[in-house]
Amino acid sequence: MNRHEPSGFCLHRMTPHEKYKTEPYCYTGPNAMEKFFDKILEEAKAIDEIMSADVPMDPLTDAEKLSHETVTTCNTCNQPFDGTRIRQRHHNHISGKYLFTVCQNCNLALKPRTCPDGHEVVCLFHNLKSYDEHFILKYFKREYSEFVSKKNGKTSYQDIKIIPMNAEKNLNSVSETLSSPTVTNSSQHHSTHWFRR
Repeated sequence: MNRHEPSGFCLHRMTPHEKYKTEPYCYTGPNAMEKFFDKILEEAKAIDEIMSADVPMDPLTDAEKLSHETVTTCNTCNQPFDGTRIRQRHHNHISGKYLFTVCQNCNLALKPRTCPDGHEVVCLFHNLKSYDEHFILKYFKREYSEFVSKKNGKTSYQDIKIIPMNAEKNLNSVSETLSSPTVTNSSQHHSTHWFRR
């Protein structure tokens, strides 16, 4: 009988922020999937701490001030600014760097998604739907979706959401909120970065 068992994995943190990049972490040995879940949840916690810093915006340069004051449309939705569509300075909350001018609605929409007790962290797989997802589903334990609320201290479990395409493949990610990481196929994720906001 032909049986596939995971024997190892490799992961690393990708971000345009050099100081937060990590070297690839590789593991080969027994209990590879258990080690994978431990490592990915450890990464999610570290990334949530980085994202929670919420660095204030640096003072604008003269050129940035002029650009912000003279731009007439939102950089994201391309709608003109008016009495209801208010001009906002959008900045990177990790570096504090001013990025561009947007309307208030787009500024709020550009903030990173948060889970009940942390930021959403995206975990990309190259061949998730066709191969790796089967192992994630097979070895997933309820404890991986457990979290303790920062508000009331109660232990809860995140809902695991799967949208099947057929008996072999799923349309959506394995988990919308795997405690914090969202698991998705790299081909679906395109150019979104977990540190870009």
